[in-house]
Amino acid sequence: MDYIFISDIDDTLIGNDQSLRRFNNVISSLREKFFLVYSSGRFKGSLLSVVAEHNLLQSDAIICNVGTEIYYAPSWKEDKEWEKMLEENWKKEEITTILKDFPVEEQPYDKKFTASYYVKAESIVGKIKKALKDFEVKVIHTKGHLLDIIPEKAGKGNAAKFLQKSKNLPTVCSGDSENDIDMLIKCDSSILVGNAEKTVKEQLSTNKKVYQAKAEYALGVLEGLRSFQVIEEKNE
Repeated sequence: MDYIFISDIDDTLIGNDQSLRRFNNVISSLREKFFLVYSSGRFKGSLLSVVAEHNLLQSDAIICNVGTEIYYAPSWKEDKEWEKMLEENWKKEEITTILKDFPVEEQPYDKKFTASYYVKAESIVGKIKKALKDFEVKVIHTKGHLLDIIPEKAGKGNAAKFLQKSKNLPTVCSGDSENDIDMLIKCDSSILVGNAEKTVKEQLSTNKKVYQAKAEYALGVLEGLRSFQVIEEKNE
């Protein structure tokens, strides 16, 4: 293997069926080159269901719940070292108690290292960050209405760095939204697909290691991989 390749799924690989088929064909022909990882805000069961539903290639690992859990194929055994790291100073009960004073709605799935909510007003997010300033957490606001509070040591970016250290390989990643920014910044080479949110494009516009693709969805990922010479034109 030459690279760890980590990709978000929703609105990055998934979004155009023809583009995804092209991506699968190209990457499957080079499968031995990559330690393939899917990284998502989804919980484990949901992520694996989407992979099956859309016929994505089998990955070597998954990062789920906004970078708070790592599992390895084929048995999807959880990385206990990563879990142990996140347990330190994580005070979910205290956090959820504080959030009861804010106009947010809890998301229906109970996640060990994520306090997840629906939020309607962006102005509320700033107030929540202020209320949690003494906690070792990250507050991630995505797609205008999703709010995730996770341990400071967690996140898609730190999970990517953890895998990089364990595999001793360079990392290439791709994404489209706010909860991908940390990963896009921390990987060695990163791809922002053409359909990415405008605010994310603006925020990463000066980062030289983030390639902003013109093509959308999975074709944008392939465009970025060509740009970094991870794949060659002839392989397509």
